[in-house]
Amino acid sequence: KSYTERSATKKKQKRDGTHTHTKNKKTMFATTGATSGWRNALGVIGVLAAASASCSDLLLQYSPGLPRGTPDSWEYTSVMMAAVPTDHMIAGHYLGIYSIPFYLCGVMNVAAGLVGAGAIGNAFLLVSAVSVCVSAVYHGQMVHAGLCVKSAGPPYNLQCPDTASLLQVQLIIAGALVALQGVLLLVALLSGRHVFPQGKLFAFVCNPLTALLAMAVVARTLQTDAANALMMASANLAYLFLFAVSTASQWSTSPPEAQLPAKNAPAL
Repeated sequence: KSYTERSATKKKQKRDGTHTHTKNKKTMFATTGATSGWRNALGVIGVLAAASASCSDLLLQYSPGLPRGTPDSWEYTSVMMAAVPTDHMIAGHYLGIYSIPFYLCGVMNVAAGLVGAGAIGNAFLLVSAVSVCVSAVYHGQMVHAGLCVKSAGPPYNLQCPDTASLLQVQLIIAGALVALQGVLLLVALLSGRHVFPQGKLFAFVCNPLTALLAMAVVARTLQTDAANALMMASANLAYLFLFAVSTASQWSTSPPEAQLPAKNAPAL
């Protein structure tokens, strides 16, 4: 259409009350016009992926009945993995590396709920995509560490120093990305331009960063088999909770834009 025709169409839409302001800030995912059915499907896939990845962590790293220790230290992790049966370790490896990429589906579901957050929502989506890639690489390296300490024998904590150093670097990078992701999600939710009910509560309770910190405190305090298992799967459990609540909150037939609060409404 020509400029004159487009202008006439906009004026007619304004008179009829059907004109949509294109200047409203939206996240990149919201601009794709995904239907509610697709949004819900992405959320379900994200939930299943996080549940599968949680099981993979337990298969890959956890062995019950070992002495208490600090679950996130190489000294304890090496002893724990050395006790894991090799077939469990291999199964956990493949289950994880083929589950973690589907976290992107859950992230896209969350991003759809941040439809009014603009640049912050877009940043959350991009950082989350990078975080998924780093997490998949880290999970893939764990099996090599486990097989290394199993073949080297005791003392396990002194074996494979290069592998241990590499894992520590990867863990630091992954942790930094999760922290940034958590901060971006917090800022986006506190802005009030989202579809989640009780946004401030969602911002803190469902935030992967706060969930990880809470589970770390529990594991360090109790230092039991159950607490160690919780710590081993804590990262994936945090995202499982986030994706589940996000999917349940958006399970409706209306598009994300229709659920946004008015611009002059107070933040939820």
